[in-house]
Amino acid sequence: MYTKHMSKKKPLADKERQAFIDKMPKDQVNPKAEENFEDAIARAAQPKQSKSGKQVESDSYSGKQTHSRKTEDT
Repeated sequence: MYTKHMSKKKPLADKERQAFIDKMPKDQVNPKAEENFEDAIARAAQPKQSKSGKQVESDSYSGKQTHSRKTEDT
């Protein structure tokens, strides 16, 4: 079962997380953390692009039959 490898620690509550951040040395705090997070969310929301730069159509139906329907092929 995958849970036996999971940590027994509980996630921090919002107040505990903020207290942890407030206690960190200033040289370890990323001043652009919120901006970087928002940029990452915006990039993740963009449609996937191919290497050539053209937008990739995902989950589109081509209508092309890829498998034979003959009984001797099964």
